[in-house]
Amino acid sequence: MKKKDVLIKIKQEEERNKERIREAEQRRDKMIESARLEAHKIREEAEQKAARLYREALEEFEQERTQEEQALIEEQETHLEEMRAHSRSRMDEAVSQLVEEFERYINAQAEENE
Repeated sequence: MKKKDVLIKIKQEEERNKERIREAEQRRDKMIESARLEAHKIREEAEQKAARLYREALEEFEQERTQEEQALIEEQETHLEEMRAHSRSRMDEAVSQLVEEFERYINAQAEENE
């Protein structure tokens, strides 16, 4: 084989190698782009899921809080009604005592005037 033929073959082989490298780089770039797109998709899905879970947790908290507040209000209303009933019974006693005290005062005044 002549030197010129060897150089031509080397040149052709170099060109084939360059083409293989270019193809490999293109495959690599496509794989990287595909991975980036997939990562972006996964991130968006994760953010959406996190937002949904946050909303659900917040709604659950609001429901629990509302139920707890309602239970507390009902408990306080029951306690208030008990206090009112107790106050009414004590009021009757107080009025009776005041009437008795007033009658004693009147009787004492009447005895002094006799």
